[in-house]
Amino acid sequence: MEKLDLFDVSIHEKEWKQFRKSASQEELLILGVGVRYRLISKRVISYLSALGILLSVIVGMVLFSCLDMVSAGLIVLVVGYLIFSFLATKFIRYNDSYKQICRSLNKENRATLKNVFKVSAAAAFFDSLVQFIVIWLTIPYQAILMLVGMVAPNFVIAKNGALIAIPKGCDVGNLAAVGEFYASRSLLDDWEQTSYDKSHRYTATVTNDMGCTQDVHSADGINYYYEDGSFAGRSDDNGKTIH
Repeated sequence: MEKLDLFDVSIHEKEWKQFRKSASQEELLILGVGVRYRLISKRVISYLSALGILLSVIVGMVLFSCLDMVSAGLIVLVVGYLIFSFLATKFIRYNDSYKQICRSLNKENRATLKNVFKVSAAAAFFDSLVQFIVIWLTIPYQAILMLVGMVAPNFVIAKNGALIAIPKGCDVGNLAAVGEFYASRSLLDDWEQTSYDKSHRYTATVTNDMGCTQDVHSADGINYYYEDGSFAGRSDDNGKTIH
């Protein structure tokens, strides 16, 4: 198999859907080739990741059952499960992107893509079986990401959004630039931004005894605070009057 120089891009599902609607057949074919290459060339990693999930759970539970190995068992179970689940779900995301690209291609280009990097029927069946197993094994992992996404949505998109592979030096449809934004978001930065947006959901203006106005903010539309966090007052009419 000819080696391709690619880089991964993770973006929001909505942005990926919007791109597919306006993308040219050539752009879709380029991305399809990249994703198919990833699925085939890195398939061994998906097998090892599925095995790693099972071993992390089994070894972790065995150690956890020993009174003097509880901490070690917990570390193996949690850390091992999270790492291998992340690696394993990358291939589910690749596969989802590949199917979506195929649906967006015309008949001729779809046939061309399917003939790139051919694999045997037995290998294709085994790949599907492993992915089916991984989907079930990573249900707790997906649930954890959903919870994290409530406070750090952009961080989760970078780790679990729509995943595509783009040739290096080529930014198809500006997807690489979008992916860089999500990749730059750390868990802490995203949490801080979410907290800020939540606390600034409502904004009102108060006037002090000197006649100076100042914006105050609220998360619930009732209790308002100054920018420094000090309490400004309450409102019973969505910020029209604060007392």
